[in-house]
Amino acid sequence: MICIYFQSCSISVREACPGKAIIGFITAQGRTNPADENGFVFKNCKVYGVGKTYLGRPWRAYARVLFYKTQMSSIIQPLGWQPWNSSADV
Repeated sequence: MICIYFQSCSISVREACPGKAIIGFITAQGRTNPADENGFVFKNCKVYGVGKTYLGRPWRAYARVLFYKTQMSSIIQPLGWQPWNSSADV
């Protein structure tokens, strides 16, 4: 499996436009085939900052992201993920 692996990292989220209700994304991983052996792994990390954010938004239909033993502050949206709403495989 080919993964991009982040261990013991800190992710600091900033407001995109202070004072505006814009919600960001930490990841946008994409796979074109369910058998593709790739993804993002975040292990023992910290997510903190200002504003609001989703953990990610899939880029293509078969995205794979894993947050493992990661501390997350209240900036993460309760839904966690924004769904992929595209019919195009960009």
